[in-house]
Amino acid sequence: GPNRGANVLNLRVTNLPIVGMGVQVSDILVVNFGPYTAASVKLLSSSNNIAVLSVVPPECKICTFIQGSATIRLTIALRSDPSISVSVDHTYWRSPRVVSSSLGSLATTVMVSMDQSVNRVGGVLEGSNECSQIFGGQTLILFGLEPTCSWTTDSTTLQINLGAGTSIMPGNFLVFKAGAMATANGLAANEQMSNQLAAPEFPIVLSVVLEGPSTVDMCSSLSLRATAASSRAVLYNWACYDNAILHALLQTENGSVLSFRAGTPEMTVDTSYTFAVAVTDFLGSQSEPATVRVTKQRAPVPVLTFSPPHVAVVSTDEVSVSAGLKFSACSGSVGQMSFTWKQVDGPMIPVRYISGTSSQLFIPASILLGGNSYVFALQVVNDEDPSQTVVGSVQVTVKNAPLIANIVGGSFMQVSTSSTLLLDASNSADPDFEPAFTGETDTALVFLWECIIRKGSKSQACASKQGMLLSFPMGVARLTIPPNTLAPSRGMAYAFKLTVSKIGRLPQSSTMQVSIVELAIPSASISAQHMVGRDGVVGINDDERLGFKGTCDPANATMQWNLFSDLDPSPDVSNFIVGQ
Repeated sequence: GPNRGANVLNLRVTNLPIVGMGVQVSDILVVNFGPYTAASVKLLSSSNNIAVLSVVPPECKICTFIQGSATIRLTIALRSDPSISVSVDHTYWRSPRVVSSSLGSLATTVMVSMDQSVNRVGGVLEGSNECSQIFGGQTLILFGLEPTCSWTTDSTTLQINLGAGTSIMPGNFLVFKAGAMATANGLAANEQMSNQLAAPEFPIVLSVVLEGPSTVDMCSSLSLRATAASSRAVLYNWACYDNAILHALLQTENGSVLSFRAGTPEMTVDTSYTFAVAVTDFLGSQSEPATVRVTKQRAPVPVLTFSPPHVAVVSTDEVSVSAGLKFSACSGSVGQMSFTWKQVDGPMIPVRYISGTSSQLFIPASILLGGNSYVFALQVVNDEDPSQTVVGSVQVTVKNAPLIANIVGGSFMQVSTSSTLLLDASNSADPDFEPAFTGETDTALVFLWECIIRKGSKSQACASKQGMLLSFPMGVARLTIPPNTLAPSRGMAYAFKLTVSKIGRLPQSSTMQVSIVELAIPSASISAQHMVGRDGVVGINDDERLGFKGTCDPANATMQWNLFSDLDPSPDVSNFIVGQ
C-alpha cells in the first residue's frame, strides 16, 4: 500500500478468539506495522473461526525506501498475551521523488533522476506534451521554445531537450506538477515537488579562437574575429597587451568582431600590437585568452585569410584548409607569390604533410591525435618584392571522439536456460587511444554492467531463479552468466546495459535485450578472414577475395549461409563458393 494516505486493508485471520459482532476488537488485539500501531482496527465479520479485520495502516516515517518501496512486518497479537501472534510482510510504496537534476555538458539538455521507475499518469511518454504534463508553467518558460521530454527505457531518468532561447540556469528550481507520476504499480502518485538544478557534472571547457592578419598597411582596414563554441551567448572581453591607450578603448567592446577603419589611425606605423580576447559564458566560466600579433607596416602588404578560419575535427577526419590573399588599396602590380607552411604548436606530425608549396593545407585522417590542439603557420612572400611578406596561422582543434560502447551481437539475442550467457564488450574502445593501433589494452576504460527486466511500464532489477538480485563485477569487459541462473523471460526481456567510462570523458552506453527460453537452441558465430573494425565492419578493396568461417554449437547442427544487401534485397549468391 502507499506510505501516505493509506488504503484500508482487509485482513483475513483464522483461529482468532472473537465471538459475535460489536466486539471492540482493539481491546483484544494489537496490530502493528513494524514499530507503528495501526491507525484504526475494526471487525468486519467473524464466523467459522475466521475473522475479517479492517485495518488502516499508519505512515512509516522511519522506513528506508529502496527504489520506492520498503518492506516491514505486519503483526497481529493478543493484548493479553503478545507471544500469541501472526505476522506477514507488508510493503509500503512511496510516491516518486526527484533524486537530482543537472544541466548536460553542452547546456542543451537537463537530466532528471528519479528514485524509482515511474508510471506516467496519463500515458504520455515523450515529446513537447510530456513536458507540459510534468512541469508547471513557470518552469516550462525556462526551457525555451518547443522543448521535448523523454524517459529512458527503465523510466528512472527524464531527459529534457531544451528549446531555442532557453534561459535556465544552475540554481533554478524545477517545479513538478502533482499527480503526474506514480509508482510502477500505480499505488502512490507524486505530490507537487521541486528540485534545484545543478551545474553540469562534466562541463565543456570553454575555448575561443581569434583570427586576423599578422600585418596591416597604412591604407587598409583591420578586422579581428573571435569564435567561441558555446550553446549559449557569451561575453567577449578584448585587450591590447602593448598599448595602454588602445587597451582602454577596447574595454567598451564586447562583440565577436573587433574592427578598425581604413588607415587604422589608432595604431602607429612600424609598431606591433598583441590583441587578446577571452570569453565568459552564462555559467561564469572564462576561457583562456586567444591572441594575435598585428604589425602596422608602411609598405602595403596583402591580408592573409584562411577558409575555414578555424578547424574543429575528430582524429578520423581529414583536415583541409585553403589560404586566400586580399591585396591593399595601396598596392601596385601583384607579382608571383610563394607559400611555405610549418607547424608551430601541438604534437609534431611528419613533415611531408606540410612540405607543399601551395596555398592549401591537407592532412589525411588519423594523423592528428584526439584531445590536442595544433597550430600551422603559413608564410607568403612576393617573389618580386620580398618586403611584401605576410605570415598567418590557423588553429586545428582535434576533439576527443566519443567512447565506443559495443556489445558483440547487435541489440538482441536469444539464449537457452541450459546455455552460458556471454556478453562480450571487449570491442568497446576509446578511438583516441593511440596504443590501440598496436594491439595494447586501454586499462583506463571502466566497464559497468546493469540489468533490468521490463514488462509494459513496469520494470525491476534482474534476479536469479532463486530470487537473488544479480550483481556484476566492476570493470570486466566480458560478462559470463552460468547456465540455469536466469528464469525464462516469458514474453519479457532482460535488458543488460553496459556503460563505458573514462576519466575526463563522457560515458557511453549500449543495451543488449536478452530473451531466455527453455528450449535447447544452437549457437552460431561467424568470423572474417580480414581484420574487423571496432564497428563490426570489414573493409576490403574491390579486387580482394573475401572469406568467412562459421561455427556451430553443437557441431552436428545444420548450417545455412545467407547474404543480405542494402542495395539489393535479393542478391544472387550463385557466384559465391559456399561450404558446409
